[in-house]
Amino acid sequence: MAYQISLTHPRLGETTCEFDGQPTLLGRTGSGAAIEVADPRVSSRHGEIWADSQGIWYKDLGSSNGSWLNGSRLQEPIKLGPEIQLTLGETRLSVARQLPDGLRLSLLGRSGSLGLTMALGDQSKYLQAIYALTEALFAEEFLPELLKRVQEAVPLAHQPSVIAWPPKADGALAYLGGRQGSASSTLAHYAAEQGKAMLFAGEELDDGLGNAPSIRLTGIKGAIYVPLEHDEEIFGMLCAGSMLPFSELDFQFFCAAAGLLAARLSSERLRQQAAQREALANFLQIASHDLKNPLQAIDNCVRILERLPKEKQAPVLEMLVGASGRAKELIINYLDIATIEGGKPLEISPKQLDLAALVEEEIRFLRAAQHEDMEKITVVNEASGTILADERKIRQVLANLFSNAVKYSPQGGEIRVYRREARICIRDHGVGISAENQQRLFSAFERVGDRSIARGTGLGLWLAAALIHAHGGQIGVSSELGKGSTFWFSLP
Repeated sequence: MAYQISLTHPRLGETTCEFDGQPTLLGRTGSGAAIEVADPRVSSRHGEIWADSQGIWYKDLGSSNGSWLNGSRLQEPIKLGPEIQLTLGETRLSVARQLPDGLRLSLLGRSGSLGLTMALGDQSKYLQAIYALTEALFAEEFLPELLKRVQEAVPLAHQPSVIAWPPKADGALAYLGGRQGSASSTLAHYAAEQGKAMLFAGEELDDGLGNAPSIRLTGIKGAIYVPLEHDEEIFGMLCAGSMLPFSELDFQFFCAAAGLLAARLSSERLRQQAAQREALANFLQIASHDLKNPLQAIDNCVRILERLPKEKQAPVLEMLVGASGRAKELIINYLDIATIEGGKPLEISPKQLDLAALVEEEIRFLRAAQHEDMEKITVVNEASGTILADERKIRQVLANLFSNAVKYSPQGGEIRVYRREARICIRDHGVGISAENQQRLFSAFERVGDRSIARGTGLGLWLAAALIHAHGGQIGVSSELGKGSTFWFSLP
C-alpha cells in the first residue's frame, strides 16, 4: 500500500510524496534522501518516516534545526495524522488522508464563484453575478446588497429598485428598496397588466407609453420591469431604467435575479404570517390563563347567590362586581403587553399605594376564585408601608405570584407575604424549584418541574416579570426542592 505525506512551504507551495511504509529517510534536496524537501533549513538526514499496523510514524534524526510540534521540539517518535502538522525548517509536514484501495483522486477544484469561473471561463459574467446574488440573499439586509450586486453586473442600470404591488391607495408606488421616485408608474402598471417581464426600448414604445411624463422627464432610453410572483400573484416588481438600451443578456439576467428575489421575499412573507399566527395563539393562551381566575370567581359568586337569602347577598354581589372589574383590567393589561412586545415603552402611572391593603384585597379575591384550593392554605399578610407603582399593573403581578404559590402547594400550608427592605416577598412551603429550572422560570411558555401538579401555560411569571421590568424594577426567586419557594420583586 502506498502512503502519502504532504509538504507545504510558505513560498514554494504544496507537494505530495509517496512511500511504501518502510522506514524512509527525509532530507533536503540534493541529499540523496528518498523524500527530498526543497527547504535549505532542512538537514540532509532530517528525519525518518514509516508505517505499521497502528499508523504512520515520524522521528527526528538529530537534525540541526529540529522537528517541532506546536512550539515544542520533538524528542520521541510521534504518530502522524491529517490533523497533526510538524514544522521542519519552514516546511509543514502532515499525512494526507488515505483513500480506500481501488480509488484515486482524479480532479481538484475550488468551490464558490471561483469554481464557476474555472468551469465557464470568460463567458461566466452573468452566471457569476447570479452566484453573487444568491449569496446576497442570505444577508440580514439583503435588499440593498442585492440591488448593489445587480448594478455591478449591469452598470447601465440606473438606480435599480424594488417596489411593492399593488401601489398605495393614492396611486403612489411603495418602495421596498432603491431610491424613491426611480421607477416609472406607467411602465410598472403596463408590466403588471401583462403579467410578464418586459424590456422597453425608446423606439419600440407606442405613442401613449412613450409620451408618458414619467418617461420623458427622466430621459429613459431603456427600461426593465420584472414582476415578482408567488402562487401566480404579483406582489412586487424589480425595476431599472437606463440612458442607453439594455441588451437581451441584461434582460435575461434581470429575470433570473427577480426569480431569486421573489423566492426570498415569499419566504419572508410566509415567515411573517407564521409569526403573526403564533402571536395570535400566544395571545389566546395568555387570555385563557389570566381570565380564568376572575371568571371562576364570578361563577363561584353566582352559585353562592343562588343559595343565599336576599338580605345576605350584598357582600357576594360586591365580590361579583370586583371580579368583573378584574376581568376588564386584564384586557387592558393585554394591550400593555402588546406594547412591550412591540418594542415600545410601556406607560406607567405610579402613585403611592398601601401595600398591606393591596395584598389583603388580592387574598380575598384569591379565596373567591380558588376557594376549594384555598381551604388548605393559610395566608399570612405581614406586608407594610407604601409602594410607588401603577395600581392596575402591580395588582396583576401580585395575582400571578399568589396564584403560582397556591398551585404549587398541593399539600396546603402557609403562604407568607412580607417586606425585606426594598423587596416584597411571597414565601410558600410547596414543592420548590431546582437551581437549573430557576434560570427558565420567567421565560414565556416555560413550565418547569412536575407538570402533573398544576395546569398552566407558563405565562403567569413571564407576564409578572414584563410588568415589573416596565416599572424599572427587578424580580427573582430563591427556592429549594421540597422546601418551597420565595418569589420577590423590587421597585425603584
